[in-house]
Formats: sequence, C-alpha cells, structure tokens
Amino acid sequence: MRTFLSIIILGIFLTGCEESIPPQQAHISILIDRTEVDGHKPHSDELIQQIKPQSPESGVTITLQSISDITYNPKQTFVLPEATLGWMGNEDQRRKNIKKFYKQFGDSIEASNQKVTSFNRSEIYRSLVEELNRLSPISGTKKVLLFSDLKEHSFFSVYNKQHLRLLEKSPEQVARLFIKQATPATDLKGIELAILYQPTLEDARFFSQLLSVYKSILEPKGVKIIVGFHHKIGL
Repeated sequence: MRTFLSIIILGIFLTGCEESIPPQQAHISILIDRTEVDGHKPHSDELIQQIKPQSPESGVTITLQSISDITYNPKQTFVLPEATLGWMGNEDQRRKNIKKFYKQFGDSIEASNQKVTSFNRSEIYRSLVEELNRLSPISGTKKVLLFSDLKEHSFFSVYNKQHLRLLEKSPEQVARLFIKQATPATDLKGIELAILYQPTLEDARFFSQLLSVYKSILEPKGVKIIVGFHHKIGL
C-alpha cells in the first residue's frame, strides 16, 4: 500500500513538472528624457516597484538610456537570468542575486539623476523608434517606459510656430514627417509602451496632440500605448 501511494505521489509530481511553464525573460527598456529642465527624474524605488517580477524565478533584462540631443546614446544593460527553484534550486542564493541586481540598477539610476545636463535639442521620437525596433525580434515580455513630455526639438520642434500650426491643422502630415525621419519596424506586436508624464494645464494641449501622433504611428504596428502608471507592470 505504501509503495502504491509513493508511485501515485511521484506520478503527480512528474505530471506537474511536465505541465509547468518555464519562466520567461522579460525585457524592459527605460528611456529618460534628460532634455527637460524641470523634467521628472524617476527614482530607483519608484521604478523597481513597477518592474519587479512577480515570481522569483522570472528573469529580466533592463536597458537604461537617457534621451539627449543625439539619437544614439550610451545604454546600460542589467541582466537577471531566469532561475529554477524548488527541489533543484537555491532560493537563498536567488534572493541574494535579486537584491544585488536591483541595487546595481538603483545605484545607476540615482547616479544618473545627479548629473547636471544642458541640451539645445531633444531627440525623443528617433530614440524611441530605435529602441522599439531593437526589441521587435526579441521574444518574451517587452515593455518600454518613456519618461518624457514628448516635446520634440529636432527635425520637428514645439518651439517652431510653423510646426505647431501644422500639428494643429494637419497632424497626419506631422506623422508622415516623423515616419520619414525614423520608420518603425513592420511588426511591433507584443510591445507595451508606457509614456510617463503628468502634463500641466499649460502644456496639456501640446502633449495630447503629440500623443495622438505617436498613437497614429505606433498602434497600427501593434504597440500598446498607455499613459502613466495605471497598474503595476507585471512580468
């Protein structure tokens, strides 16, 4: 009888192992617009609470990049590999690895926030599209956190009255101008873009108009766009 029960328990365990889905590696890209004089500087605690995996077995790759007056800015990449816990895993070591991972990431964020920068241009759109296109062929969960007011000041400028009139009267023409400067990949399905900015009464109109341009360009490619942290971003 004892042998029979042992076989049943072993069978249940093996079945559970066969049906379990291995954790995937999530890919999170964080773009922070450093061209805003009074722009929001996200702190490490704020970010970690939003992107922390729900399962200790889950892996995550974080790419951190500042937006400046050039398109291609240096990137920092932090990788926490997937892990197998339970009978074959070391949960204590995994907790230590996770703690070390987020400390390194947090220290980099805080160091970046301390830097004093001044830029004459703002390359938001092209920086974003370059990152979306990089994520396109990657499998797994893919999310982009964009901390920006979307105030482009490069090929298109919110400080140019003619450009603002064009945005007001013909946003589809502005969208074509954007696409001409940087074309998104054909298939961006599976990518979630969170634009993290709280517009003031003064710039709410510009932000809404520019957001509409972004949506008209990226949503047909499959990008899911949300504004603000409406919920914890689950990995």
